[in-house]
Formats: sequence, structure tokens, C-alpha cells
Amino acid sequence: MINVSNAAKDFYISENPERELIVTIGSGDSAFTLTSKQIIKESMELKEAISESDSLEFVGCIASQFTLQIVGVKQKLKNKEISVSMRSQVGEIPLFNGTINSDERTANRRLKEIKAYDALYNVSDTDVTNYVNSYHWPVKFKKFRNDFFDHIGITQKVQNLSSDDITIYGPELPLITEEPEQYLPENKTLTALDVMKAICQFEGVFGIINRYNKFEYRKLAKYSDDDGAYPGAELIPPFVPGIGGVDVVADAQFFPSYRSLSMETYNVNNIKTVVVKQNDDSKTKGVKDEGGNKYIVLGNLFTMYGDKTFLNSVANNIYKNINDIDFTPFNAECIGIPYLEVGDAVEFYVYDFEASEKQKTDVYVIQTFFVLSRTLTGIMSTKDVLSASAEKRKKRISDLGIRISLEAKTEKLEKEVKDVKDQTSGFDERIENLEDNSLKCYSVQTEPTNWMPNSIYLIQGTVN
Repeated sequence: MINVSNAAKDFYISENPERELIVTIGSGDSAFTLTSKQIIKESMELKEAISESDSLEFVGCIASQFTLQIVGVKQKLKNKEISVSMRSQVGEIPLFNGTINSDERTANRRLKEIKAYDALYNVSDTDVTNYVNSYHWPVKFKKFRNDFFDHIGITQKVQNLSSDDITIYGPELPLITEEPEQYLPENKTLTALDVMKAICQFEGVFGIINRYNKFEYRKLAKYSDDDGAYPGAELIPPFVPGIGGVDVVADAQFFPSYRSLSMETYNVNNIKTVVVKQNDDSKTKGVKDEGGNKYIVLGNLFTMYGDKTFLNSVANNIYKNINDIDFTPFNAECIGIPYLEVGDAVEFYVYDFEASEKQKTDVYVIQTFFVLSRTLTGIMSTKDVLSASAEKRKKRISDLGIRISLEAKTEKLEKEVKDVKDQTSGFDERIENLEDNSLKCYSVQTEPTNWMPNSIYLIQGTVN
């Protein structure tokens, strides 16, 4: 969540319309800021996500998308930088930084719709195979990620990760990419997105370009020991008798109302076991087992050559970041809160059917949800569609599909065998010569005066 004052929270939760969108296009001396007359009212849309599928993988690396309709701008805007923020009497909140991907005219030829993506989109297909293969391995995980992001030109948010001090060994063989249940032997390249996902999967975090245009490693908040009645004095309206609370997370955003809310009847339960291995049939694996739901990590670039001790360390670090996360999938349409970010916790009043039935009166509770995907629309009157999708499973698999090419592995083994043969070939020849020449051994008291050829002397006395 963007750090804002309580006054700013009150301003946006009250739906105060006195705000404006600040859009700057270009860079340096050529940069210009759109006027309010050039921005079509309420046409803004911002999409952000750290997870969009039902599988729930702790990886992220999904590009954010910004869309806006404008008028009175004749110049071509494609490939230009764009930065967006929302300004009001309580300050300015950053919304988006990226590059314009298209500026198509709409059916009304005066209007242009610009669509922009953040830095993840721009570098995701960059081929980094040579960089990874020529990198000086082994190295600490932190050094590699810092060097890598410098190489692709993305700034990281300064963060210490659990696995930073682990020594990693890079790929010594050509690689293939294997989609789950799909083998692609012709694809032997690594993209920047492949590596960014591998970094996040290795740590058990969601990667995202944040509002300040920096790559951030984001984790979901964990539940506090609070009894759930008050999510925060500055956020909760006066306590209402009959309304309790459950699953409270510190610093969660409370919504006193919403337009619509649907939620699943099940929870995505805590992960208690993490397994790290390269393939489904790998014998060497790392395990952190606390007895419960499994999260299996497969196909990571940095785990190919790890032994059991190494993989156990990786599993332990992932476990630290993803255990004790328990949430209910949901979809809500509510007030648009510009300082809210994906990964944040939100709280709504929800009707407790079971308690209401027992008590024969309406009972509401405060329910916590995690925002994994959001779409923010509008400007003066903003609307948020918040959601989190995940199936109820006892075993979850995160497979990035990095495999060692079997052909390359065979070539490497054949080379190693040849090297050993080359090193030992002289030994056989020497042994044969010794046998042919009838090597003899003598035990004597003193050094002989006449030395015999092809003989070994064991002198028991002293040698002059």
C-alpha cells in the first residue's frame, strides 16, 4: 500500500471528486503534460496483478496496463514514456510508469486511445541466453539478481531476500523450455522474463513493477493476533452491536460499503510443506515438511545443480515467505482507492448466514481478503474491481519448465568419459612395457655396485 496520510485515506474513502489526473508523456526536454481538457472524463483504466490464474503460484511478474482516451494531441505517441499520478488537496499519489504501446484513434476520429505497459512488458522477450551462459558462476544469489537487473536496465526496490546469501550455480549446459505437459526441444533460449520468474519462484515472492517504476518483491501480509473486532481506529466506523470480526490483518484497507461482493465458500488453506526439485521424477529434492498442504517447485533455473543440502535451504526460505497464508477467493466492486496496491489486504462487512440463523437476527462480520488482481477505473469518481482467484487444493505446483537438454547432457557425459580416457591411456602402455620386460625386485643389505636394468632394489642398510 502506498504510504499516505490518514487525511488522504478519509478523502478517497469519502469519494471526494476534487481530484485530477496528471499525465506526463515523453522524457527530457521533449516531455509534456496533458491538460485536463485533453483527457476524456472518466476514461482511465489501470490493471495490476500478481496472480491471475487459479493455480496460485508465488511468482508474479505480470505487466501492468494503463489505458486512457485523449483528444487534441496530433503527434505520434507510440514508444514514448508515460508517467501517471492522481493529485488532490491531500497530495499526489503515483499510479503508473511505463511506455506507450499504441495510440489508436477511436471511431470518433478526434479521440485517441493510448495503451501503455510497464517495464516488464518491454523487456520480457529479451534474449539473455548468452548473458546467463557467460556469467561468472558460482555466485551469491543477491549478486546475481543485482547484476541481472542492471543488465536489463530495470531498477530494483532495495530489499533483503531470504535467499540472498545462498551460493547458486549457473547452467553449464544448453537449456530447453518445457511448458507443463508440452515439450519444446527447439526452444533453447532464455528470456528476461524466464529469469525474473526464476528469481521470484526461488524466493517464494510475487514480482511486480511498483508505482515508483522499480521491480519489487512482494509478499502477502499475515494475520495478526487481534481478535478481529477493529482493523484500525482510523479506518473502522463506530462498533455496531452484533457485528464481530475475523481474520484481521494489520494495515488492511477497510471498506464501509461496496457495490457488489461475491466470495467462495472455501478457504485457500495454509501451505505447510514445500518441495523443491527439478523434474517430477528427480530423486534429489529439498523438503520443508510441517505436515500439511504441499507447494511443489519445479523447473527453476537456479536449482538444476543443487544437492540435497542446497535444495533444503531453498525450500526452507520459500516456506518462510508463503506459510500461514490463508484466504478466501473473492470478487468485489467498490470505491476506487488509488493508494491501494495488489498484494494488500482489504476488509468488508459480510453477512454471516450461519450465525444469523442461530441467533435469529442479522449478524455481520469483518472478513479479510487479499487483492491479487485489480482494475481501477475513472478519475473524479473512481471504481475498483478487486479479486483473488485460487482453487481449493491440497497440492499446488509451480513449474517454470526449465529442463536440461538430454542431448546436451549426453554430450557432456561423453566428453567427461573421453577426458578420463585421455588421462589414463599412458598408464596402460607403461604397465604393458613393465610386464614385457620382466620387472624384477631385489632385497639387499648394501647398495649394489652393478645395477641391473628393469629392477627394483630394496636396500635394508645405508646408501653411500
